[in-house]
Amino acid sequence: MHYFMPKQVLPQQKNWYVIHTYSGYEDAVARNLKQRIESLGMEDKIFNVIVPKEKKIKIKDGKRKVVEEKVIQAMS
Repeated sequence: MHYFMPKQVLPQQKNWYVIHTYSGYEDAVARNLKQRIESLGMEDKIFNVIVPKEKKIKIKDGKRKVVEEKVIQAMS
């Protein structure tokens, strides 16, 4: 009698990387990187591309407006 064990799938170790860009180009770089990942078929190697942002309420001329600001600001 033979017993077969199901193939074990080991979780891949995932690493974080930071890409430095010119200030104001973060979203464009993220968009282009996502396109390259798709065109090269690397979805199994690169899982997510993010630009860290947070929502803030700004008041200008007495009006409230919700805006997204990048969490990591450019260094002066």
